[in-house]
Amino acid sequence: MIEVLVISEPGTTVHAEKDHLVLERGGHAVREVPLSGLSEVLCVGRVEWTSTALWKCLRHDVRVVFMTRDGRYLGRVSGALTRNGDLRLAQYRAVTEPKRAVEIAKRVVEAKMHNQRSLLMRRQRDLKDPDIALALSKIRRIMEQMGSAKDIEDVRGLEGAGAQIYFGVFGRLISNPLFSFCGRNRRPPRDPVNAMLSFGYTVVGALLEGDVEASGLDPALGCLHACAYGRASLMLDILEEFRTPVVDMVVLRLLNRRQIMPTDFGPPEGQSEDEEGEGDDNDDGFDPEKVIPALAESTEAMEDFRDGERDLKGAVYLRGPGKKIFLSALLPRLHERGFDANEKASFEIRALMRHQVYRMARAFVDKDCQYNGFKMKE
Repeated sequence: MIEVLVISEPGTTVHAEKDHLVLERGGHAVREVPLSGLSEVLCVGRVEWTSTALWKCLRHDVRVVFMTRDGRYLGRVSGALTRNGDLRLAQYRAVTEPKRAVEIAKRVVEAKMHNQRSLLMRRQRDLKDPDIALALSKIRRIMEQMGSAKDIEDVRGLEGAGAQIYFGVFGRLISNPLFSFCGRNRRPPRDPVNAMLSFGYTVVGALLEGDVEASGLDPALGCLHACAYGRASLMLDILEEFRTPVVDMVVLRLLNRRQIMPTDFGPPEGQSEDEEGEGDDNDDGFDPEKVIPALAESTEAMEDFRDGERDLKGAVYLRGPGKKIFLSALLPRLHERGFDANEKASFEIRALMRHQVYRMARAFVDKDCQYNGFKMKE
């Protein structure tokens, strides 16, 4: 079943006929997609929608996500929130009770660092790099210290230390001599690897935020990430568990298989949001005729979401063809199966993301229910 439709071709208009979305470009229909097979539509860049098409999406419970061409999340159109007020009251109580919030945050960070170590261990079997070996040892020691963390600041400090160590050796996993990685940077990304990481985190986070809303939880209130205006803190909490097994792994695949090139990146394309999509027909984006089967660092995460004014000097982004290549790898990755240690079974990663949302909900409702983060197979 098709779940996610990606549209990033400039000049695309979406309207509805019966129970289908119709994509047009240049006055000609290029694709018809049945609404019955969709859960989400991801629009990258300027995509025109008729009111009828949006109304049909709402009626069929299809979420529409909007992102700028350089990968910033703008927002979504989705149906009415669940009326489960008791669940939200339970969430508010849990996140404002320091002991419970810290325990949940610990589980999130433990899962995140487990996944970072798992990826490093997989690559280390072939690389046998002494710096990676040292990083693995350091991250393990940080994980051992997590049990003695007394408050949320301790947890965040340990998480930040682990992320610094992990990204300190991430470049060692890249075998393609055309690319290098000297550490994480953002707001904006200043090299191709960081451009892919930021764009990938934004896409996966946007999908995950829809899952949080659909569950009836409040996306703004999490345990690890502090509450701040416009921040989807709970989504960011759960996203931590999927950064490495989804985005980081896809970035490494593309680089090491030489499926993406330095020419697929560049500075901002120079158009304002109002002008976007009305310019050069040669600015290739994701093919609107191609429907991709669905999918499925820490407290620095908000660089990828609603981040307002930024200094774009030196910024590097995926360009049109690069976005097509990247999304063609990222979205199918979410359709792959991953082993869930909690259930001792394999599921599509996109389903695992939803599972974690509902595990979080159970932990909020039941004080005796321990939250367990998603841990990838070593």
